Amino acid sequence: MFPQAHLWIRKLAMNKELTAVDGKLILFGATFACSKCHQSGRHVVVQSRRNGFVTQNCEYCGHPEPLKQGEIPALLCRQCGSALEPCWDWGNYAYRCGACRTKRFLLHTVVPHWSDLFDYDGFALESDLARPQNMLTAEQLRAFLASVRSNRQ
Repeated sequence: MFPQAHLWIRKLAMNKELTAVDGKLILFGATFACSKCHQSGRHVVVQSRRNGFVTQNCEYCGHPEPLKQGEIPALLCRQCGSALEPCWDWGNYAYRCGACRTKRFLLHTVVPHWSDLFDYDGFALESDLARPQNMLTAEQLRAFLASVRSNRQ
């Protein structure tokens, strides 16, 4: 979908520049080997799901990895130049400035959406994969609906 994005990100990573895409910052998370392509490199922080969920995607293949709290990129306050403190705000990563007390902002509001830079490579949470105990299987649901229909006749 965006074959040139990977080349652009690699060039950006080599120059170690901090720049923007459509007004969003390109921030790099941790440097480690990707679990999919096994290339060792930095990972670009992107919004990957609704409600502010962010991941760090491999700069080579685009594969998403979870962004852990210790891997949140360092940023400086635009108003006073002090280091911003990563924090937690209603279930999302955020930043705040302890020096000038500027209003905190959510990390996902300053990074690009994954689709701006990468092809699709799904990222599921454990909660997405777990089926609640009281949830019917597809077969149980079909049987239930069939019984409801037969009772109406």
